[in-house]
Amino acid sequence: MDDVNEISHLRKRIESLEAENGRLARALSEGTAASSGPAASSLVRSRLNAVQRQLEEMNLAYAAASERAESAEQTLGAITSSPSWRITRPLRALKRRLSRDTS
Repeated sequence: MDDVNEISHLRKRIESLEAENGRLARALSEGTAASSGPAASSLVRSRLNAVQRQLEEMNLAYAAASERAESAEQTLGAITSSPSWRITRPLRALKRRLSRDTS
């Protein structure tokens, strides 16, 4: 479940950074920052570079978390489709029933 939360968090962070990246890139291309002076243009360029680095890091982290989640799903699928899991199903059901009855 940790990977699912991490993936969701990373997806939101990536969306936020992509939006900021777009705003900064538009400001540079439209000359908005340049009209405020060279210092402002330099600050926007610097922030744009920082956002792009963060985006790269977030995308790598997102790919790694997605890979871990996929691997966990495959492992779970292999376990639940195994003969031993299917054979012990009645025992697990009995255990659940007994634990409900004693609660």
